[in-house]
Amino acid sequence: MAASSSPPQVVIFPFMAQGHTLPLLDISKALSFRGLKVTIITTPLNAPFIHSKVLDHISSISVSVIPFPIVPDLPQGCENTANLPSVSLDILASFITATKNMKQHFEALLKEMVETGSRPICVISDFFLYWTLDTCRSFNIPRVVSHGMGVLPMLILKHNSDPCKTSSEFDVIELPSLTLPFTLNGSDLPICDPDDPFTRVILEVEEADKNSWGVIVNSFQELEGEYVTALEGLYYKEARAWCVGPVLLYNYIQEQSRASDGKSQSCGPYIEWLDKQKGSSVVIYMSFGTQARLSKEQMDEIAYGLEMAGQRFIWVVGSSGMWVPDEGWMRRWKGEGWLYVIG
Repeated sequence: MAASSSPPQVVIFPFMAQGHTLPLLDISKALSFRGLKVTIITTPLNAPFIHSKVLDHISSISVSVIPFPIVPDLPQGCENTANLPSVSLDILASFITATKNMKQHFEALLKEMVETGSRPICVISDFFLYWTLDTCRSFNIPRVVSHGMGVLPMLILKHNSDPCKTSSEFDVIELPSLTLPFTLNGSDLPICDPDDPFTRVILEVEEADKNSWGVIVNSFQELEGEYVTALEGLYYKEARAWCVGPVLLYNYIQEQSRASDGKSQSCGPYIEWLDKQKGSSVVIYMSFGTQARLSKEQMDEIAYGLEMAGQRFIWVVGSSGMWVPDEGWMRRWKGEGWLYVIG
């Protein structure tokens, strides 16, 4: 009797930052749910967090750990952008460049997979891990790049990544063959200086990005379908863009399918709060991620700005900053806004 064939395998390599990692973990679960085997590559100090997120999928999702290099510009044990000593782009450039020293271990891992008959059908790697493209090509494995964002933000960022395109802060930015639903000015975009270390890294990232086999986008056709063709046009060799989002819903969908009583499970109190809002109402979502370090004065000003805007909102803040809004602000916005504190 013939032995059953192994399921297809996908290798996923997230960049070491929470906002880059979480979407790829959701995609890992989605692939697992569809019967694929997934191997996630990470570093020793990031492994516990990733293990904690895939515990329910240990039969189909495995974690391979490779060492993070020791870099003089970075503090010892810094393996995630959340642990960088500052939010300086020069420091971030050093961190991104340091990941290139993981290439030899990445090659050894892919070589072992190929030699043991577990060749991946593709590698999905973060755009900051641009050096993975050469390794994938050496094993004739397609590299699919992940940005974790939507189509239109990618188009705008790619337009701005060319340092030869200069504009003043008052210039209206126009994207070829696209009509933007808003006015984009030069002041809305960061300045690209070709002599800046971070810009030089981004140029390398972009070159590998557009040479990738394809790109996955955290969006969906019904929302941004009109921009997909323009995004694909920025890639070489007829690469495709796949809209697979919003990926944060995969966990919820799987929980629904596993529910033994068939009853709908709640996504959380903030979703219930959103469901109660009128269909045409505006809700502002605001979060500065894990890297931003805002002072109490800055947080107070943001709270004041939200109040002056007069719109309902969801504001995600970290507990590490120990910022607490004054009681008057909380009382005035009770029921109108949602302050969501994460650890």
